[in-house]
Amino acid sequence: MIFIISLVGCVPLWVNTYYSPNAEGGTVKKSQCNETAGPPDMIEFVRNDVSIGVKVTDMGDQLSVFVQVHIPKDREVRLLNGIVFVSIPSNSAPLEGLLNPIIYHDQSPWSIGDAMVGETREFKGIFRSLFLGKFYGMEAKIKAPKSDVLKVRIPELEINGQKVGLPEITFTRDKSLEVFGPVNC
Repeated sequence: MIFIISLVGCVPLWVNTYYSPNAEGGTVKKSQCNETAGPPDMIEFVRNDVSIGVKVTDMGDQLSVFVQVHIPKDREVRLLNGIVFVSIPSNSAPLEGLLNPIIYHDQSPWSIGDAMVGETREFKGIFRSLFLGKFYGMEAKIKAPKSDVLKVRIPELEINGQKVGLPEITFTRDKSLEVFGPVNC
């Protein structure tokens, strides 16, 4: 005997318009709720055990370019400058924005250009512990016309004195649909 169950009701759906990243050597991830919710809107690169994530958000008349860096113990990272470049097809010259640090509740104040020193922290869970590097976040806000495609270049870094660059990242406007989007965390 086969039973067919039909559910009738209202299922909240959440439509996200976002920029989908793509670049050689990067891994695309979700940026919300510990990578469990939201669209795949961040690209991550790992260099010398340091994780660098980049995300672009449309904020109306400006773009937010968010850069996060997770640094393990025995690593030190420094930005060689704080300028982010964004290229869009309708502008012949790239747009520039200056990265500014985001100071989180457990951090001491720091400035772009300062050494970002890593540490490894243990977070105990029910089934296992997580070991995460120290987190640094920074953001550049750039006035820009609407565009379906953006190319972003972030500044070069030094990791323990070694110069490291990331490829140019292409961001393409996309849409995602999620069930129960606002409560997935």
